[in-house]
Amino acid sequence: MEISIVLPTYNEAENIRKIVKEIIKVCEKNFKNFEILVIDDNSPDGTAKEAKKIKNKKVKVFVRNERGLATAIKFGIEKAKYNIVCVMDADGQHPPKYIPLLYKKLIESNADIVIASRFLKESKTYYSRIRKIISLLGNFFISTLFPKIKSSDPLSGFFILKKSSINLEKIKGVGFKFLLELLAKHNLKIKEIPFEFRKREKGKSKLNFKEFLNFITLLFHLLKETKEIKRIILFSTIGLSGIFINEFFLWLLTFFINYKISSIVAIEISILWNFFLNDFLTFKDLRREKFLKRFIKVHVARIFGMIINWVVLVVLVEFFGIHFLISNLIGILMGTIINYVLCVKIYK
Repeated sequence: MEISIVLPTYNEAENIRKIVKEIIKVCEKNFKNFEILVIDDNSPDGTAKEAKKIKNKKVKVFVRNERGLATAIKFGIEKAKYNIVCVMDADGQHPPKYIPLLYKKLIESNADIVIASRFLKESKTYYSRIRKIISLLGNFFISTLFPKIKSSDPLSGFFILKKSSINLEKIKGVGFKFLLELLAKHNLKIKEIPFEFRKREKGKSKLNFKEFLNFITLLFHLLKETKEIKRIILFSTIGLSGIFINEFFLWLLTFFINYKISSIVAIEISILWNFFLNDFLTFKDLRREKFLKRFIKVHVARIFGMIINWVVLVVLVEFFGIHFLISNLIGILMGTIINYVLCVKIYK
């Protein structure tokens, strides 16, 4: 029963003493040995000074002369004395009472990492509706770009892991989403538990435009490192070939029937073309179900893309007077985005 708790901090002087005392109380009841590592990025509000006022040998305060949540977490895990390490925020939104539950789940399931997820059915969150929508969209976006990550909340900041299961040298620590990079670069056995995400009582959120840019940088880095960018390029290339198939049959059939009918036939032919190539090439490593089941699911899912394609085509032609071939290209682009998202969800 040994555990290291890593608390990355920046301008949390109003919260640090309260959260550390909560953690101490929980750990004293549940663990034989524990340590709390406060990793402060030289906060101008005196966070480190406040942390040092806690007279307990279990609390260790480190002050870094650099900024970055992900690098602070990496630094903390490197300094951790024990193999099992829990990472959590110092703003009070991650209740310490869940630390023993994370630990128990990690041991009983023999997992490499257990994540406190905000998006399980039993979880509770108390932040604004806008922030919740942003988080949901972010997770949806991540699950589409990185289909191999099997987590409902890869952007969580509250998790427990076995230090021996990860290679910290792989982690560059870009931005503030350490967990995402960790999951993307490791093949870990992941488990999750629900938890209550509390309201921030004091201090301000560190999420700003700079961190958003860092997040985008991290995504490009991970797409390159994990080679998921190849999947997107391959899907796009096959989609491009499907455009030529679609346009050719639309052009050919419109000599004989109205474009509204010929466009449906052309779309169906391109759907078949795209499915067989993507199934054999793009999503080969994600295939789990039998061929016929995949075929039916993808075909049904692509109906949504087909509807978008057709609606955009008709609207642009009838209401804006744009040539039907150009209108069809725009419709194909809109439909392709929907198709990729749906295909990833099906194969995943």
